[in-house]
Amino acid sequence: MKARPDERDPSAFSPRGRRWQREALTDEGSEAQAYDQLTQSHGPHPSASQTPSPPRGEGKRAWPRRLAYTGAGALAVAAAATALLWYAATLPPLDLAAASDRSTVVLDREGKLLRPFVTADGRWKLPVGAADVDPRYLSMLKAYEDKRFDSHAGIDPQGMLRAAGQMLANGRIVSGG
Repeated sequence: MKARPDERDPSAFSPRGRRWQREALTDEGSEAQAYDQLTQSHGPHPSASQTPSPPRGEGKRAWPRRLAYTGAGALAVAAAATALLWYAATLPPLDLAAASDRSTVVLDREGKLLRPFVTADGRWKLPVGAADVDPRYLSMLKAYEDKRFDSHAGIDPQGMLRAAGQMLANGRIVSGG
């Protein structure tokens, strides 16, 4: 006795039901004749030349995993930023006494330099303001070091992002921000 279609193993049938048709034809003749008849009437199965697709449901659970990885990465970045800010808050204030140490200078009545003296560590540290420096030197220094120096408050966000991207791409520090 022949089994009904609903009692058959569903994994044994193709999505288009051609196996059922083939079984119906094999009752009347040989299996080779049935196959020839099917391929002549319907052509070869379209997926015969393509790579097989993954089983159902296999790609559906990828987005929760990606979301979890993205969330974990964001949490790690936030934790690192918090730790850095906490560490910076625990640091003592900078000792700027060495920066304020200047060479002793002797000036004439008009404020022109007569004789400078070296500091205790043997260096020349003359007091100079931006007005005392050649403007061409300052513009050359800004063009070489930081083109956007006048447009940010000391930390260039665009430069920091560029430097972070270069560090991630190269695995080492390539430039500063």
